[in-house]
Amino acid sequence: MSQQQVTVASLEMNCLAPSPLRGGLGRGANAGTRCTHPSLTLPLKGREPEVFARGVSAAFLSLFVAACCVLGFATNAHAADRPNILWLSTEDMSPHLGCYGDKEARTPNIDKLAAEGIRFDNAFVPSPVCATCRSSIITGVYSAALGTHHMRSKVKLPQKIRPFPTYLREAGYYCTNNEKQDYNFKTPAGSWDESSFDASWKNRQTDSTPFFAVFNFVGTHESSIRGDEPKYSQVTSKLAAADRHDPAKLTLPPYYPDTPKVREHWARYYNVVSSLDLWVAEHLAAIKEAGLADDTIVFFWSDHGAGIPRHKRWLYDTGMRVPLIVYVPEKWRHLVPCTPGEVRDQLVSLVDLGPTVLNLAGVKIPAYMQGQPFLGPNLPAPREYVYGVRDRMDESYDMIRAVRDGRYKYIRNYRPDRPYSQHQGYGDNSDIMREWRRLAAAGELNETQALFMREHKPVEELYDTDVDPYELNNLAADPAQAERLAKLSAVLDAWMLDVRDLGVVPEGMLSRIVPEGANRYKFFRDADGAERYQRMVNSIRETGLPLDLVKEANGADGADGPVDDSIRILAAERTLNQESLSDADRDAALATLIEIYRAGGSPWDQAEAATVLDLHVAGTSAVPALAAANREVKEQLRSMNDQNQPANSLKPWANRFDKRFVLRSEPAVSEK
Repeated sequence: MSQQQVTVASLEMNCLAPSPLRGGLGRGANAGTRCTHPSLTLPLKGREPEVFARGVSAAFLSLFVAACCVLGFATNAHAADRPNILWLSTEDMSPHLGCYGDKEARTPNIDKLAAEGIRFDNAFVPSPVCATCRSSIITGVYSAALGTHHMRSKVKLPQKIRPFPTYLREAGYYCTNNEKQDYNFKTPAGSWDESSFDASWKNRQTDSTPFFAVFNFVGTHESSIRGDEPKYSQVTSKLAAADRHDPAKLTLPPYYPDTPKVREHWARYYNVVSSLDLWVAEHLAAIKEAGLADDTIVFFWSDHGAGIPRHKRWLYDTGMRVPLIVYVPEKWRHLVPCTPGEVRDQLVSLVDLGPTVLNLAGVKIPAYMQGQPFLGPNLPAPREYVYGVRDRMDESYDMIRAVRDGRYKYIRNYRPDRPYSQHQGYGDNSDIMREWRRLAAAGELNETQALFMREHKPVEELYDTDVDPYELNNLAADPAQAERLAKLSAVLDAWMLDVRDLGVVPEGMLSRIVPEGANRYKFFRDADGAERYQRMVNSIRETGLPLDLVKEANGADGADGPVDDSIRILAAERTLNQESLSDADRDAALATLIEIYRAGGSPWDQAEAATVLDLHVAGTSAVPALAAANREVKEQLRSMNDQNQPANSLKPWANRFDKRFVLRSEPAVSEK
């Protein structure tokens, strides 16, 4: 699309859009009121405008639009007459801000941005961990559909799916990213004009070029608050003593044990959020000093909940609910007709961010995008639900799905016999988690604190977030909630089928079915994809095991072949979870897992087998066999590239088993 075509499209949009000055949708009388209309809604393409029903000809309408555009050209002659868009994103932060009602937060600059902009109270992430969530944000497609749902994996994007800034660039925008990408896929060439530590809207060649600029604050990341030095000191170096939080005066969430270490960790989190507030002020000041404040729409958001246990990586609101604030200057409020300071209750998923930016920029939203715009013209109906996925977190496998309406959250645990708190090397470096595990082992947790340390999870969870915001009282077994439980379960099933959620296929099997260099998105999207997907879901529901798609792919010739390792792992785990288990059955199941861990067909199978072994092998006669196998795995890892994603997920298990199960009867293998 040429610059002129984009300008015409943008001006047509502006000519037709009602504004407060033309008696369009009214603006609230007072700042801080709640907006009951999600935003301006115009007739969608393919739907006849109301004027046709009154007998006005299409030719007359075309002349009218052309006349408006001529008037537009007379006063706005440049193709650049579109809003600049600035993203200020941060990491690992829940809505612990003064403007969200947190009285312990010290965030005056972000609070001011909310007072002058729009605060979204019900913004959620599609996945509560960085790379999987960012893959959805940058493409407008759910990670479970792309195949980026496992943390720390590399997949290939289909040719038709591109990071949304490419569409902005084609429309004449200057697009920069400073500097984090981390999408779980290699960023396609042409996605950004510049992505680096130096990338900025300031680097565009002409002042009249509209920009989309992303700046990311890494200081709130969990690595900043775990006691790591000098990072924490560097992040908080600008904080005055009065802005630092006293650990003894903070209120802890009820599920955390109340110890000095937990309180110190919690205070560090609040301190880095205060540092974030100063960073936001710096970027807003730069825009103002450049004379661009009246031309720039500002988004502030976090990539998922706080980087502390039971927040980041989890599908409770503590992990999924995030701050989202949008400031729209007066010049562009015809696109967003709500009063500054309004609080919106509508459901928003961060998969919607890309489509929303395109919509505000007057750029056509690609049909493949699964997110939907929540600001600008031509809006769809507001969301009824948001969805969340959790799968492999680095080396540890799990599978959990969630759906939430405006009040109730439904969670389905596909691996209920695995604990909430199974080991995950990076997350275990948290003082809170260390204290939690220590007190759990000593039997010193109260009933609420012990919930997260249970050995097993319920199959289903249901929470009333209005009365139970911490999601501690599971209503799934309440007869009074049976109808709601069934409805939300069905809604989740329908969404998973609609997006072809690839989480139902074990990662090792998926790596065998999808050829090297191919993309996972197309899987289940051929002519009989929906039918095959439903058969997979039915198999899991009825037997607890997925279909062996490797055999299916091989047809009749493969029908009598060996069972896929992914199926063998799950079958062995099911055996080990039996209440009444013979020694022979236990030993056979453990032997299967150890063999796959030692020499499985894929490092993903090895990591999955290790996940199960970690829960079941301690105290059994299989420990020496695992220790011996672990030495072989460590040798395998020495020959792998450190940047190899499967190796990165297998290495933590090898190190962990090496510490837990030392094989003293064999000489140590010398390091190479």
